[in-house]
Amino acid sequence: MNDDAYKEFSEETSGIDKDKAVWKLDFARSCLQIYGAPMSPQDCLDKEEHYYFSYCSICLAMAMKENDDILSAYMESDLEIEDAAYCFAEFYENQYGDTLIPLYKNASVAYEDWSEPIGDT
Repeated sequence: MNDDAYKEFSEETSGIDKDKAVWKLDFARSCLQIYGAPMSPQDCLDKEEHYYFSYCSICLAMAMKENDDILSAYMESDLEIEDAAYCFAEFYENQYGDTLIPLYKNASVAYEDWSEPIGDT
């Protein structure tokens, strides 16, 4: 990045409240952790998990943007970030009838192969 581009970028981003940005990042990581999703590309074991991480991140970013007023209330409250993530996940499921983070294909009983007997064979 040349000096002019860096200066322009710095001027554009100088108005961003860094405390809010850090809170939202920690909040997003907590939401991913609740559902057992990878919390960074480095946590992914293979290409499929990279796709899953990307998809989860996009879904979460959209949910956070659509419900920014709820997030702002959580930020201003005395809730710990992890507690806010649990509250938001519960709110989202009640409001939209779906999980905040899409479940991984093997993470749900709904995807189990029940053709084999369960228990002692």
